[in-house]
Amino acid sequence: MLNLDYLMEEAKSNGLPVLKKRGILREYLQVISLNSIYKHNLGKFMFFTGGTALRFFYNLPRFSEDLDFDTPDMNFEEFGEILDYVRKGLAKEGFSLKVYSEQRNDLYVGEKKVWNY
Repeated sequence: MLNLDYLMEEAKSNGLPVLKKRGILREYLQVISLNSIYKHNLGKFMFFTGGTALRFFYNLPRFSEDLDFDTPDMNFEEFGEILDYVRKGLAKEGFSLKVYSEQRNDLYVGEKKVWNY
């Protein structure tokens, strides 16, 4: 796990607002989560969309709370596999967390609660 001072220095050197520690930590968690998703063999079927994708790909000056994906052929069980892989990736970085998931018609929702940093 990277320490907070290092994250703040990296944020500063990349022109991010260092006074927004919560946003910087959230983005760090998002990067770890994305790394886990795309290391999983099912990740190649997930298309990253939404506000966070716009920030990462086009450097828009905003912080987004969530990660949005579109995937044509994934079932809820496979979605659960991805979430578990993300949980393990974050745990390897030293985070204590719980992952929740639910299905709302054709929408799969995953949420993680992180308790330490």
